[in-house]
Formats: sequence, C-alpha cells, structure tokens
Amino acid sequence: MKKFHLTRVLAVIMMLAMVLGALAGCGSKDDKDEKKSDAELIVGKWEGAIELEKLFDAMSEAGAGADAEMFLDIMDAIDASDLTIKMSAEFKDDGTYRAEMDEKSYQSAMKTLMTRLTSDEKAVKKLLRAVIADGAGMDPSEITDEMLEQVREQAGAASWKEVGEMILEQAGTDQMKLEDGTYEGKYELKDGKLYMSDDEDTDPDEDDGTNYTVTSDKLTFKLDKDGAKLDLSFKRAG
Repeated sequence: MKKFHLTRVLAVIMMLAMVLGALAGCGSKDDKDEKKSDAELIVGKWEGAIELEKLFDAMSEAGAGADAEMFLDIMDAIDASDLTIKMSAEFKDDGTYRAEMDEKSYQSAMKTLMTRLTSDEKAVKKLLRAVIADGAGMDPSEITDEMLEQVREQAGAASWKEVGEMILEQAGTDQMKLEDGTYEGKYELKDGKLYMSDDEDTDPDEDDGTNYTVTSDKLTFKLDKDGAKLDLSFKRAG
C-alpha cells in the first residue's frame, strides 16, 4: 500500500506560504519609532509562531490543490486550535534575510496532530479511504465501507483505534522531521512595500511586493493572496 506522507504535505504548504512572500501588514508606529526609518527598524532578530488552525483555514480559502484538499478533508474533525509552530526571522542590514521553523515545536505539533488524527475513527477511515484510492487509481468516493472493513480485518486490527495506532507506529519519528524549514534570500523595502526573494543570488521580485508594518518591538505580516488570509506576527528577539 502506498504511504501517505501527511506531515510532508503540511511542510510543503508552509514552505510555500513563506517562500511566495505573499505578505501584507497593517498597523501604526509608536511615537518613539518616528525618528527611525523602516529600513532601520526591520533589522534584527524576530520570533513568532504559526497557528495550525489558522493555517488550515488559509489553505481552505486558497484552494491549494488536490493533496491539500484531501488533507483538509481528513483534518476537518480534528481540533488543532492549541497547536503552533514557532518561527524565527532575521533581517540584516546588508539586505539579506533568514527565516526558520523551530524543529522541536514542529515535531511536537505534528506528533500531537497525528495522535489526535489516528485516535478519531472518522479521520482514520477518511485517511485509509484516501490512501487506498491513491494506490488503486480510484476516486475516494468509490472506496466503500465494506472495503475499509476488509482492510481492517486483513491488518488484524480488532478496532479502528488499533488501525490508528498502526498508522501512527508506521509513521514513526522519521515522518515527523522537518525536511527543509530554513528560507534565505534578499529583501528590499521600497515605496512602502516589502520585496523578498528565496535565494541570496536572486534579486527580490519587483512584481510581488507587499505592505508591511514594523515598530521597534513588533513586525506584522498578513498573508493575503489567491483568497488565502493568514496573519503572522513577530516580536523582536534581538
């Protein structure tokens, strides 16, 4: 049976959210910041977090493709409101930036998410239906409950809870690893917009500039592209 790399799908979606640079912000500066330019204020280290529930909502609004839609359908009944992944970013005065997802918080969130998913009978059935359909070249709607029961019996599982435990065990710690959580490139502030590239050898895309807000202690972004909306806030860390 073909493996369904659930955490890999999520990692790819989050990576795209950052690399695309589809960020827009709102807010105002404090009086103490008026003497400093945005180019001066943005330089430094920042820390923030991605809320998974809001990320899933943004993915749903954007219509992020077949894999994402399948993932969202499976996750529909799972509570992710308390799960976050920490992020850090550094903007340097030489015009380069580096953003990174925290491996430890990522693994913790993914482990909790997978545990909740595999403990929910409805979610487990949706997952199996998707995996079977993918391996057989069928539409998930063609996978009947009888077929699912046959898979459960063949696996030697007495309950759907046991099926979920098998899936979680098969996923293992290797599936929880963040394959590429670091993003680097150049940035530029111009005419009230932030332009970013995803490579230090590539200049920022002048057609993809977005608004931003920065004060001495807060950096705010708002993902707003293709129907997806996602707020990202960072606090100064150094």
